[in-house]
Amino acid sequence: MQKATFVPGAIATPGAITLPVPFANMRRVSTAQILRATHAHDLVSQGLGGAVANALGLPAGLNVLNDAGAAALHTVPGAGATGVQNNPAATPIVAAVPTLITNRTFSLSVNTLLGDLLELVYEQEGGQAVP
Repeated sequence: MQKATFVPGAIATPGAITLPVPFANMRRVSTAQILRATHAHDLVSQGLGGAVANALGLPAGLNVLNDAGAAALHTVPGAGATGVQNNPAATPIVAAVPTLITNRTFSLSVNTLLGDLLELVYEQEGGQAVP
């Protein structure tokens, strides 16, 4: 059995995930789990207001993060309800069922998110099956 740990990026199920080049080809997939970040950081943000907002035709307080904050510099707390930050209530380990597509691609039963770390256990091509 081979264990591959890598960051696949955001993939919606049943989209194909490609096994990175350093790992051996797959003959059969066994198990998978996703490790998610659970921390959050405060974010300092500033909305567009006054002359800048008026010149662009934007509502006062709008900024690139669309956190509806004031035009003045302000702090958006980590894990806030804006959806901008990581949510500390997210389960850090998510079980996923892998399905083999080809010897280099597979799909998962759940979506992966940006920053997820994926651990895949599989039997490699040419390897001996362990009873």
